[in-house]
Amino acid sequence: MRSLPAHGVEPGLAVRWRRSRALLAAAFGWVPGAVVLACVAMALVGDRPVGWWSVLPVVGALVPAVVPLAVRVDPPSWAKVAWLGAAGSLVLGAFPAYGVAGGVAALPFFLVAWVALPTGFLLGRGAYRALMLPLVAELGSTDLEVRVGVRIAVEHADLITAGATVGRTHLVLHARRHVPNSAGSPAEVAVPWGGVLGVHVELLAQLRPWLSLADGTPLLARPGPVVVVRTARGAVLIPSDDARQVAGIVDRRVRRARA
Repeated sequence: MRSLPAHGVEPGLAVRWRRSRALLAAAFGWVPGAVVLACVAMALVGDRPVGWWSVLPVVGALVPAVVPLAVRVDPPSWAKVAWLGAAGSLVLGAFPAYGVAGGVAALPFFLVAWVALPTGFLLGRGAYRALMLPLVAELGSTDLEVRVGVRIAVEHADLITAGATVGRTHLVLHARRHVPNSAGSPAEVAVPWGGVLGVHVELLAQLRPWLSLADGTPLLARPGPVVVVRTARGAVLIPSDDARQVAGIVDRRVRRARA
């Protein structure tokens, strides 16, 4: 995976790093490989004779297995991409392979491809949790995308999701309302690391404006610890229960950008 280079890992993150890489190797290596081998096995043990057409399902299973290895995938997407890769190998490889092979002898190998769907997802989710949870300041020294949940309140009942993303080049605060057949009045504020003047933690004693949706709906930061990120245009808040860890991540990311 291009998202997990081995160099530059702080000692405090090394154990997590090794555990996560092992789970990713299984999710994006062993599991897709098992589906490809299952397609080969179905061609060999099926009732119908093997021909050039028997190679096509194997290629179909191989392509979705290889693509995730060649692109950058950030931790929040590991589970989803692993599932999509397994689903692609199932649809493009296992289904045609079973159809071409035929026979009861090929059925166990066909079931292997189905098992890959939940297995890849669970391994990808496990890799994310092993590396990213709980949050630690050392994550800021990597170039991985870190997503942080925030404490918000609204003036009336509504279904809104919000968060902060500590990216490679920017800090992004984002929120949107969940409305069927609608964009949900999304809101986003991006702060480049070069524009950050300082970071510190405060204890918020009362509700404070945080962000406004595109339709003007105000979102409020609830009382508790907050990360204050100072910029030339003013301060932005990250209302998080893990404020000290988030502040450490942001501070390291700023220093990394300036190095």
